[in-house]
Amino acid sequence: MKRENVHNSDPTDIADELVQIGFHSEREANAFVYFVIMDPPKQDAGTVFNISEDELEDELESAEALFKQAEKTIEVSNNVEKPGERVDTLIGAGLLSEAEVEAYIHSDRLDDSALVDFLDEPVSIVEQNKERAEEKIDRAHQLMRFRDKYSGFQIR
Repeated sequence: MKRENVHNSDPTDIADELVQIGFHSEREANAFVYFVIMDPPKQDAGTVFNISEDELEDELESAEALFKQAEKTIEVSNNVEKPGERVDTLIGAGLLSEAEVEAYIHSDRLDDSALVDFLDEPVSIVEQNKERAEEKIDRAHQLMRFRDKYSGFQIR
């Protein structure tokens, strides 16, 4: 694979940056950096991350799945108009809980009284769920910026 951006970067720093976004475990971040960003890796996984390549391989699928979930969440939160369709698709994306999705979608279109009746939760709980949803959507955007930043990036 031809890389345009060749940098002297520490792969562990890049993995730490991914962990800081808040969705990936340390092992998932290490796997993503090792197999995707460092493609092809110039050092073995044990040297770079103190973990075997086989162990990292076990984490790669879930690491990549988080990027797909984030991408789907952003796409739906920005483009799907019908509330019912947005709820189902956002829940299906897997990044937000059902309570977070319901609060995120319905709190903007219902007044507090209707919201309490519809979701059968106190307004304070609905607001907390909405805030968590908005925070996760923001982190999903951060995750996509991370991916874009390191796309075509080569570590020497």
